[in-house]
Amino acid sequence: MKKLLCACIFLLWSAVLSAQVTTVKGKIVSLTGEPLSGASIVIKGTHKGTVSDADGSFQLNVGPSAILVISHTGFLTREVKAGGGALNITLTESKNDLDQVIVVGYGTRKKSDVTGSITSITEKAIQDVPAANLSQALQGQGAGIDIQKSGGNSHPGQSPAILIRGSRSVKAGNGPLFIVDGIPYQGSIDDINQDDVASVEVLKDASSTAIYGSRGANGVILVTTKKGRAGQKPVVTYSAYGGFTRWLGEYPMMNGSQYLLLKKWATFLGNPGTYTGVDDPNLINGSLIALAPEERQGIAMGRSTDWQKLVYRTGVSTDHQLGLTGGTENTQYALGAGYYRETGVYPGQSFERYSLKMSVDQRLGNYIKVGLNSLNTFTLTKGESVNPMGQALRASPLVSPYDSTGKLINGFLPGSANQVWNPLADFLPGASVEDRKRLGTFSTVYLEVGPVKGLKYRFNGGAELRSDVYGNFYGKNTTNNLGVNSTAENSTTYTTSYTLENLLIYDNTFARRHKVNFTGLYSFQKYIPQNSDFNYNALLSDGAQYFNPAFGSNFQGSGSLKPWTLISYMGRLNYGFDDKYLLTLTMRSDGSSSLAPGNKFHVFPSAAIAWNIIKEHFMNDLSAFSNLKLRVSYGSVGNPAISPFQTLGSLTTATYNYGSTVTTGLYPNAAPNPALGWEYTSTANVGIDAGFFQNRLSASIDLYHSYTKDMVMPVTLPATSGIPSQILTNIGKSENKGIELHIAAEILQARNSHDLSWSADINFFINRGQITQLLPSINTTLDGKPADIANKWFVGKPIGSYYDYQLLGIWQATAKDSLAAKTLGQTITGTKSVIGQARVADRNGNGVIDAGDEYVVGTPQPRWEGGTTQRLAYRNFDLTIVAFARVGGMISSTLFGGGFASTMQGNYNNVNVAYWTPDNPTNAWPKANSAQTNPPNHSLFGYFDGSFLKIRSMSLGYTFPSTWVKTMRMRSLRVYATARDPFIFFSPYRNIYHGIDPESSGTLNVDTPASWSMVFGLNISF
Repeated sequence: MKKLLCACIFLLWSAVLSAQVTTVKGKIVSLTGEPLSGASIVIKGTHKGTVSDADGSFQLNVGPSAILVISHTGFLTREVKAGGGALNITLTESKNDLDQVIVVGYGTRKKSDVTGSITSITEKAIQDVPAANLSQALQGQGAGIDIQKSGGNSHPGQSPAILIRGSRSVKAGNGPLFIVDGIPYQGSIDDINQDDVASVEVLKDASSTAIYGSRGANGVILVTTKKGRAGQKPVVTYSAYGGFTRWLGEYPMMNGSQYLLLKKWATFLGNPGTYTGVDDPNLINGSLIALAPEERQGIAMGRSTDWQKLVYRTGVSTDHQLGLTGGTENTQYALGAGYYRETGVYPGQSFERYSLKMSVDQRLGNYIKVGLNSLNTFTLTKGESVNPMGQALRASPLVSPYDSTGKLINGFLPGSANQVWNPLADFLPGASVEDRKRLGTFSTVYLEVGPVKGLKYRFNGGAELRSDVYGNFYGKNTTNNLGVNSTAENSTTYTTSYTLENLLIYDNTFARRHKVNFTGLYSFQKYIPQNSDFNYNALLSDGAQYFNPAFGSNFQGSGSLKPWTLISYMGRLNYGFDDKYLLTLTMRSDGSSSLAPGNKFHVFPSAAIAWNIIKEHFMNDLSAFSNLKLRVSYGSVGNPAISPFQTLGSLTTATYNYGSTVTTGLYPNAAPNPALGWEYTSTANVGIDAGFFQNRLSASIDLYHSYTKDMVMPVTLPATSGIPSQILTNIGKSENKGIELHIAAEILQARNSHDLSWSADINFFINRGQITQLLPSINTTLDGKPADIANKWFVGKPIGSYYDYQLLGIWQATAKDSLAAKTLGQTITGTKSVIGQARVADRNGNGVIDAGDEYVVGTPQPRWEGGTTQRLAYRNFDLTIVAFARVGGMISSTLFGGGFASTMQGNYNNVNVAYWTPDNPTNAWPKANSAQTNPPNHSLFGYFDGSFLKIRSMSLGYTFPSTWVKTMRMRSLRVYATARDPFIFFSPYRNIYHGIDPESSGTLNVDTPASWSMVFGLNISF
């Protein structure tokens, strides 16, 4: 009876439990509604679970009161109670997941195991900025990464300049090395379609860059393109946007009445008493000031021609991307095709890019894996050198671009001393043609064999073929030739490059606590660039443009072939004990054909240690911490500062008459230096990574100090050597030191798609660089330190420093200034009066203004830089704002100080400034004077504070609900609107002096003005 009763109770209890076990169904999506495949769903406290399918759906049997733990790489982990009904679970992106795998060069590492200083930029961050090229998309995204427009120029397809932790060389390049899918990339990084990019890692300290040896001194940027994933059903994606581009502002030039007033002061101020600011009837109608008849007509009509508005136009941009990804356990694939086109703010200015990407990874059996990745690009750039501003800004606003019959003036414009050509003539059909066609393919293959657990061999091969065909034609009546001769130029560059790498990788764990990873490398790279260039003029027919040199005269040409080979050996050891103590040792040896025999190889060592403090037992009670790691590294890397054959010296040609025969001869142009070698940079780096509240708040800080030696510098040879040029030597030294800070926070975390979420990324960095050694033969000094005045290199000052006089203001007609002028041998009376001219400081106190009074007036090095990305989402809406800032640092503007549009002469239109007059005794700008081409020391008026805060992009998007999308047989659909570069704040150059944009990697030239754009787009997946 008891047995029967127990059996009944058991059966009844089993039935109750069985009744409580339910099947939970649900779907995992991101904040934007994108289905997340491969998400892990585990019942808390057990090992029972499942993963989500390609559409984000899952199904799992659970018991009563079960808690589900949902996790996915790159997203914050969530816990959800399994209740009745279907679950719709939203995960919030977390860029600080310690289990996130990042690329470190010749392999990958978990973020928690990284010992070097590496900035990782995700696909999401890149896509936040729909830019023309990858470099622009990276702007403001990482600490220590300085990306600026080259010379302020912003024509379509323009590549910005990239600096990682400052400049360290005066003659060699300061740009980083690019590695694409593990292979060195020799083409322009902007040829890569940013929509094909899965992630970008920036290696900054010598420990992380030492694996690239002689090419790692300027930092390394690793670009990883998209690949298929195992277990992913085929997914088709299409994205597109289109929009317009407008100039951000006009250069601040004078209008008609302002220009006329300038001419009056310029003509009469040199003759005191003639013009007092009160008009005489003879001024306009007589001959007291130089006015063309058309200008007098313009004055009578009240004409004020805005030449910039006549030149500018609204550009358009469009982008289309089509992709297919998928995969099984054995095969993964990704295909992509893209088209991008942008027209500029000048007629004839455009950039087009066609791209095609293919990636296949295939497993053969249990031990072999092979893969192919191919990036193919064709770009067409038109009008890259178009710059009508040279004439448009100087043209008289009192005249019209058209004659009395309404026909465009195809020649010199009236007024402006007959030296300004009509800029609109450049845009006549066929008058000006400039094309650059680039075709390139970059393909990589690999073979990976792993017959033994923990040990694998990998072969990487890469080949790059690239052609660059350039041609230009400028007709006789264009601003390039000013009525002299038509000109044409052809240039062809063809490069081939291939890389072969053999890697042996051992990765194992011993006794559960000792992790060992060793990577050995043998690499061979060959790079062969060849170039030919020729130009000619006086074409018989403009219709030939640049296509038939037989129509031209005065043919001149040149060419080059500069191949080089690099052989490398590398070993890297990563050791970890109990996930607490990490060690990385790297040794690389590079041998280059560019160096002379006996000096070809050099070894580049590095070491790094890290302590995962969070793993220590004493951290268990500090529940607020979710991560705490200390990193220390030191290493040496190089900069390939010399070109092939540069150690051998060179010859150049000279044409001369040998009797009645024209002969071409050769003579030495550069002396050989077999000891010439690479530049070397050693860097010490200390970093701390910290995470709080399950990494909802994370921060990293790095302190670094780098030393560059053997800096390549020129030495002038004596005239008796018979060699006219200088010889390059490894003599100089420089250093950079700084601090980098990155903070990421999930300020508001959404539990579902109806909640408000807010995440923020902030980066801040300071770099202080200086030259620490020059040539021993330098006998000039500045502030007691060696100074190469001719090249503007100064010990103790940054590279690129500005060297000039100190501007004190403007000489005034006062007794105080009269006395001061007399002490300097100057006068404030008569025809040589200095009244209204720049007043500079007698710094050396010798009573005269001479070269000894010049000093470093400023440097382009900012006090600090930084960037931020703010992401907000509510229901189906999302808002992303990307901004970056530079505070401090000096810029030099040719608009104000280059004697270009600020001559104060009155013969050409002028920058609209409040110049000195007897009625306006300003201390800011000099007087107008027709007797001088430029004001004395005019360069001093072109230096400005380069500070600014720029909104890089503002994007507002809407993701359609999944239920609606399903009815359209789609996986997801999102539409958005993005404003690119819409605002600039806190810029003295723009806000006070009315310049357009202070952003520039060098001198701020007068070229294609800064622009802003608005685009509207959509993203679809099936």
